[in-house]
Amino acid sequence: MNLKNKKNPLYFLCVFIINYLSMKTLMSDFRDFLIKGNAIDLAVGFMFGAAFATVVNSFVNNVIMPPIGLLLGKVDFSNLFIALDGNTYTTLAALEEA
Repeated sequence: MNLKNKKNPLYFLCVFIINYLSMKTLMSDFRDFLIKGNAIDLAVGFMFGAAFATVVNSFVNNVIMPPIGLLLGKVDFSNLFIALDGNTYTTLAALEEA
C-alpha cells in the first residue's frame, strides 16, 4: 500500500495520529514549563517590564521634554500630535474621540 497517496484513507489516519501525538507532546511540554516555575519567572519579568515602561514614560514626559521645549521656544509637546488616519483634528481630545 502506498501511504503517500492522499486519497488513501490510511494517509489521513496517519496524519491524524501524528498531529495528535505532536499536540500531546506540546501539551506535556507546556505542563512541564509550568511545573518548572518558568511561568512565575515570566510573570515577574512582565511586571518589571510594565513598571520600567511607566518609569521611562514619566522620566521622558516630566524631565526630558520640558527643557527641550524651553530650548525650542517654549513648545508644549503635550498638544503636539500626528493623526495617522490622514484626517486633521484641532485638539488631542478630538482625536481621541474619533
